[in-house]
Amino acid sequence: MSRYAPSGEIADPAIIRKIITELSDTRAEGIIRPVQERKLGVRFAFGDTFFNSRPPSFVLGSISDHGLARLLPHSDLIVEVFGTDKRIAFNTSVIQHTPAGVYVNLPATLSKAERRIAQRFKTAEDRMPFVDPKAWIIDANDIAAPPVFGLYQPLASWASVSDISFGGVCVETRFPALLNWVEANPTCTRAQLVFPMMKPIPIGLELRWTKRIRERTTTAEAGYSIQKYKMGMAFLNPPREFMLEVGRYIKELQMGNAV
Repeated sequence: MSRYAPSGEIADPAIIRKIITELSDTRAEGIIRPVQERKLGVRFAFGDTFFNSRPPSFVLGSISDHGLARLLPHSDLIVEVFGTDKRIAFNTSVIQHTPAGVYVNLPATLSKAERRIAQRFKTAEDRMPFVDPKAWIIDANDIAAPPVFGLYQPLASWASVSDISFGGVCVETRFPALLNWVEANPTCTRAQLVFPMMKPIPIGLELRWTKRIRERTTTAEAGYSIQKYKMGMAFLNPPREFMLEVGRYIKELQMGNAV
């Protein structure tokens, strides 16, 4: 399934200049993909514009030395910009490679696509967010609950987020005690979402669905089963600041494999 609704192509030079200027003014970030090497992605940020030069150009900067070295052999590029609500993409050609970045031609056309509201984004192990129900008090004697260890007791209630969208999260756990508690308390008004390297953000969550999954794992010596529990939870009246953080995290996921 596409992450975006059907795109619209823009060919009006004035509108294209306006959009590129806005991206430059905000130093918007994105990914450069050489046309001849679609597996390579290089992170960048928009730099200054030189629309009065011949040909009209602008800078794709803030590129790592490794990224610049990988781009050096290429002259035709695909540029993608991922915002919280849209994707902008265009093809361009390199005018000059410099240590400050890549000078490229003003594109003749660009596409602008709106993001699908319910699109889910799978999280990554090295960028894993967590949900803390806060109101759940773990019984240390409950064998169906996570283990509690001394000073780490507050972390015992945290559950990993396996995918996220602008509407909610899919929470995953191996402990049925959490599932039982959420099903008994489907509206978690005191919950928190914890993004990597950030303080917990308060957000209300409401249970929408649950799923029990048994996975079979085989090793060289034996096989065994793992029981997992998933819960789809929707954000309740999320404030704008919270949604900006969700958008920032989703953008990191999209650009995670770029150099």
